[in-house]
Amino acid sequence: MKKEVLDRYNIHFRKRSDGRKMMNSHENWLSTYFSKFRENGDLNEFIRDVDLAQENSFNEIEDPDYTITVASAFYAYMEPSGFKVWQTSTEVIIIPYPDLKVILESWKEFLLS
Repeated sequence: MKKEVLDRYNIHFRKRSDGRKMMNSHENWLSTYFSKFRENGDLNEFIRDVDLAQENSFNEIEDPDYTITVASAFYAYMEPSGFKVWQTSTEVIIIPYPDLKVILESWKEFLLS
C-alpha cells in the first residue's frame, strides 16, 4: 500500500552526498512543499490533523491552513473533500487523507532512518 501511494504521486526519497535527506516527486513543487516539514514535532502535528480530518473532526483541528511562504507561496488547506495544495501558477491538487497520511508517515520514517 505504501509503495502504491508513493508511486501514485511519483514520490521518492534520497540521501544526497552531503547527507541531506530529500523528497522528489513528479510535481517538483509538491515535494518542495512536503520537504518543509522536517521536524518531528511538526510532522506529528500534521499527522494528528490528518487523523482528525479522516474522522471528520474538522472542528478539532486547531488550524486547517497549512500554507507556507518561503521563496514562493505554497497554499494548502484541509477540507472535507481532501487536502488541497497549490501554488499561484499551478492547478490545485487534492490529496485524499489516507494518501496524505502515507506520504507524511513515509517522509517521517525516512528522516528518522
